[in-house]
Amino acid sequence: MRLHDRYLVRELLTPLTFCLVGIQSFVMVSSVFADAQKIQDSKLHFLDTVEYACASSLESLPIILPVSLLLALLMSLSNHARYNEITALRAAGISLWRICLPYFIVGHVGDGNFHMGYLIDPTIPAERETAERLSAQMVARAIALEGTCSGEHGIGLHKQGFLLQEAGEGAIDQMRALKRALDPNNIMNPGKIFV
Repeated sequence: MRLHDRYLVRELLTPLTFCLVGIQSFVMVSSVFADAQKIQDSKLHFLDTVEYACASSLESLPIILPVSLLLALLMSLSNHARYNEITALRAAGISLWRICLPYFIVGHVGDGNFHMGYLIDPTIPAERETAERLSAQMVARAIALEGTCSGEHGIGLHKQGFLLQEAGEGAIDQMRALKRALDPNNIMNPGKIFV
């Protein structure tokens, strides 16, 4: 990892840590106040109360993480803009996509979906091949971790091969049978989903 990459990631991780800790602490304190009667009835000691607050606040982490990430992105980008760091990095010959790379893994991480924005020049075949390779690696990793290749966007044309890898031939045959039953004339999204 190059020096400027480490700098950009560090500049993102610092506000992300502050946001995560701050919002999580707020949720913990508010959960203690909301459950104050239950805590008093259970006669919990201080350390038991802290343990209870930590355990009960973990279920809100899927909500807290995307909000913290968004706040951290906004804070770090505003700091870069305030001190003209983006202009300085560009003047040093660093491409804009290298500067912005840490900020393009965005999405609704809380429900398990994330999206990677590849900034490529479509006229350069090598850049497109690199993006396709990275995308295939990311989807393969998601499937290996028992995730899905589609998220909320569906299969479409680009991920047909991954659906077969994820679901298996038997499940695909069942999906095809269901599609034929519901759409015998194949007028709904023809040529999509199945290879």
